Amino acid sequence: MRRIVAAILLASYSATEIALIFFSHGTWFVVAREEQAPIVAASCLDLSPARVLILGLPFIITAYLAVLSLVFFSIGKEDRYIFSIACDAFFPALVSASVFLGGVGGTLVIPLAYNWVNIAALCFAAAIPAWSHFFLLNFSKIKKKLSVELEKIADFNIYGKRLELEHSFLQTTFQWAIWAFLIVLTSGIWSTLVKPLEPLPIRLMNTVIQNAILVTIWFGLGFWFGIIGPILGHMEYLRLLLAEASRRKSML
Repeated sequence: MRRIVAAILLASYSATEIALIFFSHGTWFVVAREEQAPIVAASCLDLSPARVLILGLPFIITAYLAVLSLVFFSIGKEDRYIFSIACDAFFPALVSASVFLGGVGGTLVIPLAYNWVNIAALCFAAAIPAWSHFFLLNFSKIKKKLSVELEKIADFNIYGKRLELEHSFLQTTFQWAIWAFLIVLTSGIWSTLVKPLEPLPIRLMNTVIQNAILVTIWFGLGFWFGIIGPILGHMEYLRLLLAEASRRKSML
C-alpha cells in the first residue's frame, strides 16, 4: 500500500508540474498574440492553453507512467543491494530524467515553447520529485537499520553519538535546502521580472507574473511536503530514538 500511495503521489505531482509549465506557456501565448508581440505575430500560429495541453498530453502521460513505475519498483528494495547508496541515487536520477525529458519533448512539439524560461523551470521541476524520492528511499533504509540496532545496542554512548551526528547532518541539509530554494526563487524573479531580456507590455508582464506565482506555489508545495517535510520528520524520529536509547541506558 505504501508503495502504491508514494508512486501515485510522486507521479501525479510530476505530471502536474509539466502540465502547469505547458499551461503557463499557453496563457502567455494568448496574451502575447493579443498584444502583437513580434515573436508571436510573426509566427502566424493559433494556440490556446487547451491546445497546448493537448499537444503536450502524450509527454505528460509518458512522464507520469515512467515516474509511477520507477517509484513503485524501487520502494522496498532500498536495502537489498550491495551498493545501496548508489541504488538510492540511481532511481531518483531516472525519475529526474523522466520528468525533464518528458517536459523537453513537449516543448519541442509545442510552438515557441522551447525557450530558456521553460527549460529552467523543467530543471527545477525535475529536481523536486528526484530529491523527494531519494529521501524516501534513504530515510526508509536508515529507519530500518536504526530500529534493528536499537534492539541489540552494545554501547549506548556510541549509538547516541551516531544519532546526534545524523541529526546534525540533517539540520545542515535542511538549512542548505532552504537557502538553495530562496536563491533559485530570487534568481528567477530577478531574471524574469526585474531584469527581463526585453521590455514587455504591462498586460503581458502581468500574465508572466501570474504564471510565475502559479508555478512557484506548486513548486513550493512539492519542496515543502516532498523535501523539507521528510527531513523534519526524520529529525524527529532520530530525537525519539535518542530519547529511547537514553531511557534504556538509565535502566541498566
